[in-house]
Amino acid sequence: MLYMAPEVYRREPYDHKCDVFSFGLVAYEALTAQLLTDFMAEETMDECIGHAMKVAYEAWRPPVPAGSGQLPLWQLLRRCWSADPGERPSMSEVVAVLTAVQEGHAAGAAASRTCCVM
Repeated sequence: MLYMAPEVYRREPYDHKCDVFSFGLVAYEALTAQLLTDFMAEETMDECIGHAMKVAYEAWRPPVPAGSGQLPLWQLLRRCWSADPGERPSMSEVVAVLTAVQEGHAAGAAASRTCCVM
């Protein structure tokens, strides 16, 4: 229930974009090492239902780490969490952005290992 897209919780029609929403939340946990249950008072069924209601009806999303909001990876995750499934990226686009981010980090790491001798 913690990773459920709002439209699924509200029992509205849904498609593969609900999986994009869930992916965004799991990726958040992996990147921040912070579980969604950390935002709950207790890990009970009532608390899980309350959390799902906040996500579905109040557009609650986990906080983006300070200073990260404009980074491509966090922009992608915020798109994955969109309340409107039509605004969420496809998983193909998710993979493309993640690949670009990874290649950018690899290029940056290679550049930092280069030493110039004068």
